This record gives sequence, structure tokens and C-alpha cells, in this order.
Amino acid sequence: MAGKENRKLILHFDVNKTIVPLDSARGESFEDVLKLHVSELLWRKENVGKSERKFDSLSKSHVQHRSGHEENSLFPSSRTDRKSGFESLKQALQWKSPYVEEHHKTLTILGRDKCRYHYILPSFYKLLQYMVKTDRDFVIIFRSFGVDTKNVLESIKTFASKSCFNSPSSDSNISSLSDKISTKVCSLHRKIGDRFELITDNSTKTSLHSERDIYNCLTQSTGIWGIKDDYLHWSNDNYNPSSGKPLWIDTSDSSVQHIFFDDNIRPGRRDSIVDIRVFSDGSPSSFKSVTQEEEYLFSKMNLTPVNLSCAILDENYFIWNLKQCELNYSECLKNTENILHP
Repeated sequence: MAGKENRKLILHFDVNKTIVPLDSARGESFEDVLKLHVSELLWRKENVGKSERKFDSLSKSHVQHRSGHEENSLFPSSRTDRKSGFESLKQALQWKSPYVEEHHKTLTILGRDKCRYHYILPSFYKLLQYMVKTDRDFVIIFRSFGVDTKNVLESIKTFASKSCFNSPSSDSNISSLSDKISTKVCSLHRKIGDRFELITDNSTKTSLHSERDIYNCLTQSTGIWGIKDDYLHWSNDNYNPSSGKPLWIDTSDSSVQHIFFDDNIRPGRRDSIVDIRVFSDGSPSSFKSVTQEEEYLFSKMNLTPVNLSCAILDENYFIWNLKQCELNYSECLKNTENILHP
């Protein structure tokens, strides 16, 4: 069994409102996203329902939780805090280094106040620094329904190649990633009856259809790249989680760990966005979707719901969540009856 230090990490990241504070497909600007997020935090604090309490009680029995800096500490306590919450997030994202158009335009977004702000959250770059510094074997796959993935890949490639130009990566050898970043985005299509098609090369229409082949492709891939998931299939099925972004997991393969970071992960809820498909004993290519009740088993191991405000205000947010997922997964692998086998 591979230890967590030797286990290959396949990190699946949503884009909008997870590492990028805007949503081009919806026409939501930087300011729109932050204001909407603060309003949602306030609503959630005032309307904590049974599903949230249920998630807390179930997840605590399966995973370890962070002490100290809790997400709830960032929730606005009253409607009067909405503006101050927005300003705090905005200030944390402000580009504070000298701005050079030639080097920093693709790394920043222009606010309505004509100030420059980080296009990609600094906490994400801090994660990249950590992965390089600790010499981890990892892959990052951006998984989005939207149109910003290519821009994100190009921005990260620019960031890595120009790390000496007053960027937060100047203290790390993140430039080593520059040649490992592909700006091509693959397409993943879903069809009725749990049928899939991953188009790995749009120019030649090279594609994979077997779930085992797709799993192997993701697991054996390298570098940083992207997949556009099938929004139409998800929307046509009334946004059912089982028709959302698929995450294939083979718990018998202890040499690798897949982790999905997304602001719309809500284990056990009808509006969650990730379809967890676990390898089922009996057939080499058999994967099955878990039930909503079973999703809790994978929380903080293979699923990380992203709180945008925490990811903005805490530069170690993704690093800490990654460590927790690795620790929890290692513990579960020691005790295989804790891992679901549909």
C-alpha cells in the first residue's frame, strides 16, 4: 500500500467561484460574484437547515475536521456586515505588486474601480508552490461546464513562465511547471445509460468510451490540463447529481487518490454537482454511482466543498484541505470496511 507521501494525487478543480472569482458564462463580474457570495453566506447563516445539520453530524463521524480557523468565522453576522464582507474579500484579492501590463495583464482582472485584482486565487498558487516544494507526484485537471478553463490554463502558464516578475511565486521553483501545462481542453460527454465519451484530441476526434479507460487516462496523465464537462446532459436531467461531473474512484488502487474541489459540492443534497462513480467488484470496467446517503463517506477524502471566502482569505486553504483529504484517505485504506464497495 502506498503511503500518502508516495501516492499520486489527481486533483480535479472547478474553475468559477472555486479558484476564479468571476463567471464569464453567466456574465457575472468580479464584483458580482463577491457580492453574491457574501449574500449567500448571510442567507446560509440565517437559514441553516436540516440538510446542513445532517451533513455536520454524518461527516464528523467519518472525517477529521479543522480546529481554529473555521469557515463559520467568516460568515457575516448581520446584514450590516454585507458591505464590509465584500470589501474584505475585495481587498484580499487586490494585486499589490507593481503592475506591468506586459507581464501581468493575463494574471489580473480589472475591477470597476479601475484597480487590478488577482484572476486566480493566491491560495491556489500557494498550493502549486507546496506541491513543487514537497516534490509530489500530482496532476491538476480543471473540470468546468463553463468557458473560462482555457483562459485559466493560459494564465497559469504565463504565471509559471514569468514567476520572476513580482509575482507570489517568486520564492518557489514553480517555473518548473511551465512546460507541463497544456492549454488544450478535452471534452467529456455523457449519454443516457451511464455512457461516456472523453474526447482527448478535438482535432483528430480521438476518444475514449470505457469508464476504465477514462479512469486510467486521468490517473496516468501528467501536468496541468482541462476537461469541459457536459452541462447539457446535467441540465436535461434536472440538475441531478448523478448526471453531473463524474469522479471515478477505485479504492483498490491505493497508489493514487482523486480529489475534487468545487464550490457546488454538497454531499447528500439534491443540488450537488459531482457524480461519484466507484469501482464495483465483479467486472474490470464496472463503475457505479453512489447514493446521496453514501456521498458522505467520500467527504474530505475525495470531495472538498470549496468556500470561496475562505479560499480568498486563507492562503493555506487548499493546502490544509489537501492534507486533510490525504490523512483521512490513508486512515480509510487501513480499514477497508469503511470504504464503500457498491
